[in-house]
Amino acid sequence: FRVSLPAAPPGAAPVTASIAAPRGRVLVIDDDPLVGRSMARLLQGSHEVTVLTSPTEAVARLTRGERWDAILCDLMMPELSGMDVEERLAKTAPDVVPRIVFLTGGAFTDRARQFLAAGRPYLEKPVETEALRARVAQLVVR
Repeated sequence: FRVSLPAAPPGAAPVTASIAAPRGRVLVIDDDPLVGRSMARLLQGSHEVTVLTSPTEAVARLTRGERWDAILCDLMMPELSGMDVEERLAKTAPDVVPRIVFLTGGAFTDRARQFLAAGRPYLEKPVETEALRARVAQLVVR
C-alpha cells in the first residue's frame, strides 16, 4: 500500500499540530481512596493529579504554599467536611478558595444545602467525565 501526496506549492504555510489544552495540577481531596483513584483515572494524561484522603493534610499543604490549579474536594468527610476545608483555607490561604470545586453525593445536612445554595461550584457524584474535565479545564486556564 502506497500513498502519494503532491508537494506543497511554493510559499504555502506549514501545517502545525493543534495546540493541546493546558496541562494543570489537580488536587483531589476525598476520604474514599476509590473515589480519589477514579478522579485521577478520569483526568490522567491531561493533568498531573495528586490524591489525598486526609483533608487535614490537604489544608496543611495548601497553607504551607503548595498550589494546584484545581482542587476537587468532597463535601461530606468525617475528619473535616469540605465546608470546614474552605473555612480554614479562607483564613490561611484565601487565594486557593476560588479553585475549589466540591464533589457531593448529596447535601444531607441543612448546613451543606445552604453552603451549596450560596453558589459554590460543585459536581454531583457519580461525576460525569465530560463535566469534570470541563470544570477542571476552566480552572487550569485561569
